[in-house]
Parts: sequence; structure tokens; C-alpha cells
Amino acid sequence: MSIHQFVRDRPFGLPASQSRVQKSAMYRNYSPLTMRELPVSITDSNKIFAAKWISHDEIAFGTKCNQLKILNVSTLKQFSIPLLRRQQTLNGDALRETPSNCGIHTIAVNPSESRVATGGENPNDIAVYSLPQIDPLMLGEKGHKDWVFCSSWLDDEFLATGSRDNYLCLWHIPPEDTRPSFGDDDPMGLQQGQGHAAQSGSNYGVSDGFEVPFHSVMQPVAKKLCQTSDRVRAMAFNSQREELAVTSLNGYIHTWDVGLMKQLKSEKLVDCQETVTLCYSAEHNLYCCGSYHYLMFFDPRTMRLAQCYALRDKETGIRSLATVDNVLTIGTGKGLIRFYDLAANRFITCNCGVDWSLKAGNGRITENGSTISELLNIPPSDYKHAIYSLAYDRSHSRLFAAGGPLHAQISGNYAALWM
Repeated sequence: MSIHQFVRDRPFGLPASQSRVQKSAMYRNYSPLTMRELPVSITDSNKIFAAKWISHDEIAFGTKCNQLKILNVSTLKQFSIPLLRRQQTLNGDALRETPSNCGIHTIAVNPSESRVATGGENPNDIAVYSLPQIDPLMLGEKGHKDWVFCSSWLDDEFLATGSRDNYLCLWHIPPEDTRPSFGDDDPMGLQQGQGHAAQSGSNYGVSDGFEVPFHSVMQPVAKKLCQTSDRVRAMAFNSQREELAVTSLNGYIHTWDVGLMKQLKSEKLVDCQETVTLCYSAEHNLYCCGSYHYLMFFDPRTMRLAQCYALRDKETGIRSLATVDNVLTIGTGKGLIRFYDLAANRFITCNCGVDWSLKAGNGRITENGSTISELLNIPPSDYKHAIYSLAYDRSHSRLFAAGGPLHAQISGNYAALWM
């Protein structure tokens, strides 16, 4: 029985067989600590900012060095996915590229798990690939003028994105069966204006009679400024209310009607410092927001603060959140993974009252040891990585945690599979 199954079944009582186990020392010691860490070595990447399971055995993750990679958890093999790049101008000069040191901050999988959205080669763009083939489908251009920090699928065809330019964009990716195909008689038919992809521009080719994957270049169907915001940082979709919640780095949470793409409310948060993560719990109808000092919960009906918990001084903020049933999983800036019971409104603790948590391993540091010693006055072996991304598989029995150094001057990464 996993911790998620236990918390979900608790209101219905425990069977007699489980009641006997409850009295045993094994059950008294049962906790997330029973999960074992399987470290994943990633040698050529810096700071993993986003990760999502795309199949039973595969995880897609994006890094600060602007790499999109696939990890097979069964074989631990990795391979890179080419990022989609912008088309060139008529005179052959490539469009001005934004510095790529921001990396890929978002990866989102649609409800039917047939598409995955992430950043492009230019961090202002959004790219969509098909699953499970990971073929390129669409590159979204001219939507954002600054780095894309967050994205969320509203359904299988519509995608919302948020950026540091304070704008929200809505993209429409039509079903693949309505997209143009090459055809045997007229492989150049796309250039004659057939289909939506040709109207927006497309990259494609035919080699030795085989169809080569192509992607269309599209623009957003809607683009709206998020009022009273300073750099949109995170978003979460509430399907029950057809509503999108957004946080900005000036300490506000905003709600949007996704049908009208209209901003509804803006509420000031308790803590304005580093409000970088947000998620929605459908079971409890709550927005969960993490900042440097607090874990906050908001009621979508009123957008008033429902609960607020202060973090420990040494946790250096909440960097990632993930919900499964009644359990909220929290990744901190000091390599701790904590668990919050949404049904009981408290952190999950052991019998002695100490919070249950997982401690991340050492990960990898690429800078020399003197950098950490000079910055923090600690040996490199004591340095703890921030947990920037948390992702559960479909069975909720495996947790992929990834991140890297919290300090910008230090390069490295952390990745592990907890089972």
C-alpha cells in the first residue's frame, strides 16, 4: 500500500487484515522513507527545471542549458530531442535569437497523453510534439516577447502559456487527422495553400519516398495582458470552473476565464518573495501556492486565503508542487521532499511528531569545489540541490524528482527516481 492509497482509503476505515498490520512495528514505521532513491546520472546538463512522464517507462525533462531529453527509467538510457527553431527571414538571416541561458521551464502533457508541449530553441516560443513518437507538430511564434515560464493544456487541442512579458497566450493545435499530409501525387501540395499548416508556414521534406516529419508554424489565437502582474511565473488549470490561475513574481495570484480569455480577480499573496510554483487539487478544489516563506491554499470560489503555513528557515522556499489524491508533495530549495495531507490539513508526520520527508542525494556539481566553499563556506559534499520538478507516474507509485543548484553561479543537476 502506498501513502496515497492509505490517505485515500482512510476515511472508509481499514480492513481487519490492515488493522493487524497497523499494530505492528512495520506499519508504525511506514512512511515515505520506505521509498528508495535510484539516482540518475546526467553528465552533460545543467539544472533540470521541468519534467513529465510521457509513457510508462519514459520521462521528458528540460534543462537550463536548453536541452530537451528523454529518459528511459527501465534502462536509464537518455537521448536528446532536437528543439524546434524559428524560420529564417526572406534574406536568409535568422531572426534575432534570445539568449538561451534561461533554458526550458515548462513541459506539459495533454489529457489524452497524445501531445507534449515545451519550449523551442528560442525560449520565447512554444513547441508541441506528438506522443509516443515525439514527432514535431507545431512551433508557436510571435506570441511572447520574453521567456516562456509556464504552460497548461485546457483540453487536447488548446494550450495556454505564460511568460515574463506579462502576457498569456492561447494556442490551438488541431487534431492530426485534420492536418495536411504529403500525398503520393502532389508532395508539394502544401505550398499551394492547402491546409492550416500551409497558411501559417511549415517545414517539411520528402527523402527517398518516405515522409519526413514536419511542423507547422502558428500564432496564438488570443493574447492578453495580465494586469497588476510582474512576470508571469506559474499557472494551474481548474477544469471544474473552466478557470486558469496564474501567479506573478510581484506576489499576486490571478484568475482567468479561459472561455473568454478574461481576467477575473487578482489577490495579493501573504508572501511576495519567489512565488514560483502553483498547482490545483481537484479533489479538494484548492489552489496550492508555494513561495519562499509560506505554503498557501486558496478557495477558487472566493480566491481568499484558506490556509497558510510558514516554512522552516532552512528550507529556502518551495520550488515545486505535485498533487495525488489527498497528498500534496512539496519540493524545497534544500533537497527535501515533504508531504502534506490535504484531508487532515497538516503535514504528514511520524509517531514522534517529526515531519516525514525524503532527503535528496548529492547529485552532480560541475564547478570546482572552491566555488561552493567561497560562496557558502561549506564543503561541496554538503551542498543540497533544489527540487525544481516533481512528477508521478500513472500508478502514483514512482516519483521522479529533479533539480539542481539553487545558486546561479553553480552548475550541476540532480535527478532520481523514488520507488
